[in-house]
This record gives sequence, C-alpha cells and structure tokens, in this order.
Amino acid sequence: MQVHETADLVKVDKAVSDVRAHDYDGLLIPGGHFSADLLRQSAQARAFIGAIDALGKPIAAMSQAPLLLASAGLAKGRMLASSPGARDDLVNAGAIWLNEDVVRDANWLSGRGRTDMAAFVKEMMALFAGGPAMHWMQQPVQSDPQPGMPADTPGQPLRWLATPSVGTMLSLALLGLGVLAAKRGAASGETTRQAAETGQADAAGSVDAIEPRSRYG
Repeated sequence: MQVHETADLVKVDKAVSDVRAHDYDGLLIPGGHFSADLLRQSAQARAFIGAIDALGKPIAAMSQAPLLLASAGLAKGRMLASSPGARDDLVNAGAIWLNEDVVRDANWLSGRGRTDMAAFVKEMMALFAGGPAMHWMQQPVQSDPQPGMPADTPGQPLRWLATPSVGTMLSLALLGLGVLAAKRGAASGETTRQAAETGQADAAGSVDAIEPRSRYG
C-alpha cells in the first residue's frame, strides 16, 4: 500500500496469536508504511518472526517490512535492502543497509519496494524453492550512504486520505445546499417575526393615540 492511494480491506485467515512457526514453510512480509510500523510494536509478531528465523525458514521482506526484523532483534550483522526511509533504523540496529533492488542474505530476502517487484518476486521464488540466490553478492563492510533526495512517492500527511467518489462529492454538495437553505429559511423566519412584532407595536400605539379622542371627543 502507498500512502497516497486507496487500499482494500483484506480478510485474514488467522491472527498471529493463532499460528505456530512449525506449521509454515516460510514467511513473506509485504511491508507498507503503516502496517510494518504497527506490526513491529506487537510482541506476538516479533516472537513469530524470531521463531521462523530460528528454524532457518525463508523470510522475504520488502519496503518497510525489514523494520520488523530489526525490532525482533535479528538484524545485527545482516545485509538488508528496504525503502530508503527505513535505512537509519536498520543501520542503528546493526544491519548493513544496501541501496539495491533486492538483497539475499542466507535465508533472508529483502527489497526496496514495489518499483523493484519483478526482481523481488524472481528471487523470492528461488528462495522459497530452496535454491541459491539468482545473483551472488559479496558482503560489504559498511552500509550504503543515505539517499540525497527523498523518494519519488509522495508522502505528505494528508495524501493518505482516499480520493472521494463522485457519489460522495454529490452527497456533500447536497448536504451543503441543505444547510444553506436551512440557514436562509431561519433568517427569513426571523425577519418575518421581527416585522410582525413591529406591526403589532405600531397598531398598539395607534389605539392608544385614538382612544383619548374618542372619550373626550
């Protein structure tokens, strides 16, 4: 999911509290700006990832998902790729961050994001099949430097809001017209009431001015 695009709700088969690492052959963590940050705060999610890794089963993580490996205390000394925004967190956790489309390190596969999806899926299929890495990479001694510019994907705070549909915009327009009509009706009613009160006061004054003449006339 990108923060500026509409997403869909997906029904899950099981919660992380209902599964065991022994029941699965591997783990794919798809990433996302919000889901990864929420999952890394879950003790159950961190424990499940740790159990999968302890069994030597393959783990594939892309975009922000490698942050879960860091929060689980597993990233030290491992090579990882991720979205550039996660770079500092991974380096501070002891990982070697590489600005590559995909990085294979033993039973781990990581990637920068959806723009590198083709390379990521190709390597993931080899990983889950138990095969070697599609391309061999010598382990570097230090992380790649921080990017000089932000990623192209917009991430302004309000851009995560879903684009309203035509029906929603029409409903809001009708609601606005209804509120405006109600305000105008209330203002018209107030003007009529004030005019009526003024007319009654003028009529009362006329009676008071005529009555003395009728008595003494």
